[in-house]
Amino acid sequence: MMDLLDMEAALPDGARRRSMESPKWRSAWCVFVKSATIIYEIVEATLALETMIKTEYINTTWWWY
Repeated sequence: MMDLLDMEAALPDGARRRSMESPKWRSAWCVFVKSATIIYEIVEATLALETMIKTEYINTTWWWY
């Protein structure tokens, strides 16, 4: 779970979506990550991290298939 916090902290300036870059939102997300105890909560935290990153900062050459 701490890896999620490390990944979020490593995001460059400007990589977060404007709606998710406020200190209040980040603080709430960090508390949620630290309190996650079941896999469902960890997956939710991961999806929230993916959602907070702007599309142009995601490598488009990598695909699931």
